[in-house]
Amino acid sequence: DFDFCFDKSTSDAVAAERGHAADVAICAARCLRPGGLYIVVSLYPAELVEPLLNDGLLFSLVAPCTQIKNATLAVFQKNILSISPLSLLNTVATRQSQLFNSWFLDRHPLLTPQRYAVLEEKWRQFNPALGHLEPKFAYSVLFTDTPL
Repeated sequence: DFDFCFDKSTSDAVAAERGHAADVAICAARCLRPGGLYIVVSLYPAELVEPLLNDGLLFSLVAPCTQIKNATLAVFQKNILSISPLSLLNTVATRQSQLFNSWFLDRHPLLTPQRYAVLEEKWRQFNPALGHLEPKFAYSVLFTDTPL
């Protein structure tokens, strides 16, 4: 068991692909001794990083997150666990997915009203016969694998 584990945006990369970084958190928890430190550098803001790992399950925040230029530095301490961290994978993944969805869809949506207005204007310029552009259709075309 290690005294500390350092995450230099590994969680960011995994979360960008999967919508959560539970596997990375579980792996860190498995490697750390009880009370060991999980040091995270993330490009996500502190208000997202902190609740992702300060979950009361695997880790607890040691001190408030620090913002350094465009990065967040967070230090978490591994909680004493009575069960294997691996058994918490689904719970942690679900919780992190909900936090990411809330963050990106509710607080920082990709399709803002301003962006939608620009899309609507471009849609009318290039497809005048097709009429009004539905936001759900625009979002699915731009940000999902949904075929046209």
